[in-house]
Formats: sequence, structure tokens, C-alpha cells
Amino acid sequence: MAAAHYLREAGFNTLVLWEKNKDFGGTWYLNRYPGLECDVPSHLYSFSFDLNPGWTRTYASQPEILAYFQAAGDRMRLREFVRFGVEVTSATWDGKKCVWRVGLSTGVEEEIDILVSAQGMFNRIKWPEIPSLDSFAGKLVHAARWPDELTLVGRRVAVVGSAASAIQMIPEIAREVGHLDVYQRTPSWVAPKDCMEFDVGTIAARAADPALVVAERRRIFEGFEEFADWTKPKNEEEILGACHANLALVENTEVRQKLTPTFNWGCARPLSSNAYYPAFNRANVTLVTERVQAATSTGLVDAGGIERRHDVIICATGFHVDLFLAVIPVRGEEGIDIASAWNGTPRAYLGILTAGFPNLFMLYGPNTNNGSIIEMLELQARYIVRHVEWMIANDIVALAVRPEAEAAYNDELRYEIAKVGVWQGNCHNYYLNNAGYNVTQYPRNMGFYRERLSRPDWDKLIIHSKACAKAT
Repeated sequence: MAAAHYLREAGFNTLVLWEKNKDFGGTWYLNRYPGLECDVPSHLYSFSFDLNPGWTRTYASQPEILAYFQAAGDRMRLREFVRFGVEVTSATWDGKKCVWRVGLSTGVEEEIDILVSAQGMFNRIKWPEIPSLDSFAGKLVHAARWPDELTLVGRRVAVVGSAASAIQMIPEIAREVGHLDVYQRTPSWVAPKDCMEFDVGTIAARAADPALVVAERRRIFEGFEEFADWTKPKNEEEILGACHANLALVENTEVRQKLTPTFNWGCARPLSSNAYYPAFNRANVTLVTERVQAATSTGLVDAGGIERRHDVIICATGFHVDLFLAVIPVRGEEGIDIASAWNGTPRAYLGILTAGFPNLFMLYGPNTNNGSIIEMLELQARYIVRHVEWMIANDIVALAVRPEAEAAYNDELRYEIAKVGVWQGNCHNYYLNNAGYNVTQYPRNMGFYRERLSRPDWDKLIIHSKACAKAT
């Protein structure tokens, strides 16, 4: 949406957006589990060009965020450019014509001059590796694909997982289930969350004076920027103190100990909730820390041989976040597939361009996860527009990043990541791929990234003028 907005603002109106869902919203359209809300302040979760004075809470809920993006799509008049319910199934670079041949779920193939991927990281759900899970005869659900018709009242429920989605969901469903077993492999540090609802007067004042929203967003952003630069030391002692104070809400000493991580704060994704720990004080909630050995038709068996019966198993096990564009066949120069080119370790220049794939830009690509993702996406969108304008002004039919430029940038990135002490801890997190490389996180803040993207980088690019056969 950000890319389409800035492209239209620059005068490009021959756009097509393919969206596999039936409406705007992306991950907020697909993810609908109980308790789902934003984990960054609401005012940072709106476009800078379409601020929302109507947020009702400091951390907006999924329905509110979805409503914002759908209304924003209408305000930006993007619907006429979007083909909803159409999924991209493949993309192949045609070096003779300098176009991308894009395969669609409709069975049609279209030719596109410039391809922008906005798939991001959270597009392929990850199921737990539990033997015989498909033999379970009850209701099996992934948190990221929550069925609207699912009823949990009075039922025996299992939640497998204890990270970002689980800590939001568990307090909500615990109120209605008959019994809830939480299967935890690794505990997470969970800090308190400064939640509050905005009163009617505050919302009305912001609607009447947009400058108030701008000022509030700037104030929050400046504080967030300081925190988001992971190369700078954090007051870990203060943050850990807050986490331990939150943990103290768990009344049972043994349960509290099982919920306490053995690794340092920041090693895995920072989480926050005021309701997660108190949920374990409920008589109908049990924490299970033994490894799940297998599933049966009636429940789950732990490593100690104990079987617990369940009517519903909910897998809060996240996504395959290290795939990016490799979730579909994408073939670049000489027919090389992007999955083969990356060989399990996604990489890109600035997280946007990858060598050997001309005229392909990525939003939310490798190592671009940090801080306000909306700000990150807007910076990337403006970078893309600037380069498309440059191509047109200079009669360039194709451009790609030089392999040496991509390698140098990623060497720089690895150096910066190695300076982030809390990321070097021994913990299980989604930052790392199977080879042990951090392929998701950006170590600096948005101010640094903004400056990095603003540098002239034409010398880092291979350009094709007039004919694809000739490169300069």
C-alpha cells in the first residue's frame, strides 16, 4: 500500500497490485486470534501520510488495525488497482525482453516491467514437529489461521507455544475454556505493557487538530528510535527488573520458576503483556514444560508418557520467517532460482535488491525487521520510487545490484549484528536461520536506515540501457 501510494504520488498510474486475500489488511486480515493486538504503539502503526486520530488504545486491537488499513486503501483510492483474491505463484525474468513474467493463481501469466514484492516475513505458517499430529481427531488450529466459527466454551484446549501470539491469546481463551494446557518449550521474558484506552475527549481533540497527532507520533517515535538501535547498550538491569516484577504476579513458585527464562533479555523477541502471567493463577490453566512426544487421536503425549486429552489443539508456533520471496519459484538471470541463489541464507542490498534479479525490489526483505515497520516500509517505498524515476529519466530498462555491493553491505550488516550483545545469547528465536545467521533483524534504528537509503548508490548498480543484452 505504501509503495502504491508513493508511486501514484510520483505520477505512475499503470500499476497492478495482486492480493491473495479478499481485502486490504495483509497479516491483519489473516490473523484473527482472540487478544491479537499491535506490539508497538498505535500511532506508529499508521502511515505518515494518513495518520489516524481515532485510535482508541495505546496498542490497537486487530479489528481496529484491519479497519484502519481497509479505510486507508479507500482514502488512497487503491481499489481500482488491486486484484483481490489473486495470488502470485511464480516470477521469471525474461532477459531478452527485460520483463518479469508473473504467474498467477488464475492460471494467467502477465508481463511486468518492474516487480515489487510486499510478501514480507509472516506469510507461511509453521506447524510444530509433533509426530502423528494429523491423527488428532479433534479440532486442530493454527493461531495464524483462526476459524471464525471456533467455539472454546467449556472445552479442553491445548496451546502449543509460548511466544508472541500465545501470550496474547492465552489470557483471553482461559476465561472461557473448561481447561487449558499450555505446552511451553522455552519461556519468554514478558515485560509489563503500558496499556490505556483513550477517552472520548482526547480522540475528539486529535480529530479536530491533526497537529496533536503529529506531535504525539513524533514523541513516541523519538523514544522508540532510542530503543530500536540495538548497537547501543540497553538498561538491561532495569528491563529485567520490570520482567521479574511482572513474573512475581504468578502465585505458584514452581510455575513461576518454569516461566523464567535462563537466557538474557533481548536474546529473543521482546514481549509485553499485563495479562499473560496472571493467567497461570487460574485453576483451569496448567503449564506443561515436558517435551511433546506425540499426538494421538484424543490428545498429546509428553516425554514422560503422560497423555492429556484435548478437544482442541491450537498451535501458536509462528511462521517460516526466513523464506521471504523463496516461498514461490522466482527465477532471475540465467534461470537461477532465488532459493538456490540464497542457499538457505536470504540476503539483499539494503534489504531491497538482490544480485542476479533485475528490476525486482523487496519490501520487508532480509534483515529489515526492527522498530516501526510502517516507517521501514515507507523508507523502502520512497527508495524504490526514486530508483524507478531515475531509470525512466536515463532510459534504463533494467537495473540490478552488483554482487560485490550486495556482499559488502551484508558484511557490514553482520559486523553490526555481532555488536548486539543480547543477540549473541544461547536461546531459540526466529532471528536465526538453520545455518545460525540472523536473517531477519536490522540492528540500527530508522534514522540510521533512512540515512543509509538516502545515499546515492548508482555505482552499486548494474544498469541495462536500451537493450538487455548490454550491461554497463
